[in-house]
Amino acid sequence: MALEERRREIAIKKVQGANSRQIFNELRNEAVILFLIGSIIGNFGGMLGAWLISSAAGFLKFQVSSISDFKDFITYDQSTLTWTSVIVGLILILQIYKKGRAFIDQEVSEAVQRYEEAKVGFLRRNKLDIVFFVIGATGVAISILDQQFGITFNLSFLFQLLINGLGPFFFWIGGALVGARISKKVPLKFEGILLSVAFFKDIKTILRSGLLRRGETDRLAIIIVLTLSIATLAAAQGITDEQHSIRTLEWEVGSDFQVNYAIPGNYADLIANLEINSAKPVQSVLPLGIGPAVTILNRAFAIFGLDSNSEYANLQDEKSTGIWHDDAFDSLTTSEALKLLNDNPLGIFVSGGILGDIIADVNDPIDLTVVVATSISVIQDTKDLKVTILGTVDHVPGGLGGETIITSPLVINRLTSLTTGHPETFFDTSPMNASKYLLKMKEGNSMSDSDINLIKEVFRQDPIFTSHRSLKNEIDDFQAGGSSFGIPGLLSLNFIVSVSAAIISTFAFTAILMERRKGEFAVLRAIGAKKAQIYKIAIGENILFVTTSVIWGIIIGSGIIYLFNGIFVAFNFILGGGPLTRQIIFPWASIILIGIVTTIGMLLATLLSVRGAAKQDLSVATRVV
Repeated sequence: MALEERRREIAIKKVQGANSRQIFNELRNEAVILFLIGSIIGNFGGMLGAWLISSAAGFLKFQVSSISDFKDFITYDQSTLTWTSVIVGLILILQIYKKGRAFIDQEVSEAVQRYEEAKVGFLRRNKLDIVFFVIGATGVAISILDQQFGITFNLSFLFQLLINGLGPFFFWIGGALVGARISKKVPLKFEGILLSVAFFKDIKTILRSGLLRRGETDRLAIIIVLTLSIATLAAAQGITDEQHSIRTLEWEVGSDFQVNYAIPGNYADLIANLEINSAKPVQSVLPLGIGPAVTILNRAFAIFGLDSNSEYANLQDEKSTGIWHDDAFDSLTTSEALKLLNDNPLGIFVSGGILGDIIADVNDPIDLTVVVATSISVIQDTKDLKVTILGTVDHVPGGLGGETIITSPLVINRLTSLTTGHPETFFDTSPMNASKYLLKMKEGNSMSDSDINLIKEVFRQDPIFTSHRSLKNEIDDFQAGGSSFGIPGLLSLNFIVSVSAAIISTFAFTAILMERRKGEFAVLRAIGAKKAQIYKIAIGENILFVTTSVIWGIIIGSGIIYLFNGIFVAFNFILGGGPLTRQIIFPWASIILIGIVTTIGMLLATLLSVRGAAKQDLSVATRVV
């Protein structure tokens, strides 16, 4: 676009006697200088980006001890610099050679003409932009139905590849190109509202004409949509990733405190009566007992028991021991699920994956098979316990998820009776043994670090104690940057770069567009228009266009959020994340603020760009070369 702006300049130089080699050398030298400056700035920006990523303590949160730490990231990587320079340099040289030669070789009369018919790109000419957008939008719709409403589709491999593999690219590029169409048509639909504003009363006719003639904004609209969509994606996924990490910690620890023992036993009363500084800091205790391995249709599964009776009572008082998420149980609230387990103590909740593997459904009776440990026969004896499937579970506080079976202490005790060779009801009145205990503290997250350390020290003195976890400590470590390196830093950098690119690029494009209209503004000034009216014309023509492009960019970014969510889930899984569903969080206040700041920035760019046109020398500006 910068070369296109110099068509007339090239033609004038040819008229003045410059030959093609001289003009081409000038263009090439300017490009080389800009390339070298850009390479230096880009290399420095890359090192700065690495420093910011490593300092990330969540999305747009940085823990930087000293600016001197930046010196550790100042390195000279010859291979990286060489490859990036070669690739970018070749693209620049080819573009200069192609466009520059074309402008130099064209006829002078063609070059100096003020207006020419705009060429329509290949994608728009064949309406491929609409095709791309429709394919991407289909992927967005499928992703929303799946992630928000749990509606799944049995798609062929080819269709899944098209939607999931290429969908984000199609939706992003197609949405940006369609945005160029929308940014022209939508403002015309709302011109009546704009023209009714008293501020534009004295320039209605000129403004209406300008809105109809706006034909040079395609590239600017594409830039706005592309950059704002990435900024929206980074903002939402950044907040989502941060909250998902905290949610994962809540699930893993399960409560304010988690204590683990090497030997399962009944330690609930011992923990509840723990004293620190003559006070009992523990409010309630939830044991998680693991039963003997069970098989269903020759498949082995782990089964866990929890005291659903006491936890249900705690939930009714809004003082639950465990941290239960809204999606802990499928189709049921936690309170409903625990009440159902209380009413049916010989019932179980299984993960959705298990339900499909054992070819059973909710409310079906099934047999849990255990091996009798006391058997001395060559072929191991087994016994069955008939239970009822009450529903499906996604995850349970304390790090229980995946292919898990959750039940009551009664089932755990009866399975223990069977596997030890005792009668089925032998341990019915015994407390459930557990090796993992969740502790709800009276002070909750307001506990001081010194008190937490005292509690840890008391547990360390127990010879069968193995480990403990404090939710407060782990969240503090996470927010201090100890566990958040990676995705939050990358998303923070993407957000900063995208918003900066949106402001800078739109300023540059707006300046070029205003430069083209200097003559038009000069004519208006010559026939009596005031400077204030010139500013009004520029703002009026741009405000609807910019607002439309910004809103469309946010819409495209919101769709990409769903398309990319699966990719972030895969990243988290590779980095050791748990099986929790990644719930998308839209920080609408931040996203709207991004749109407002970008819009204001573009309008300021318009005012600064038109400032020169409003103050220009009319005799020079209206002169025809």
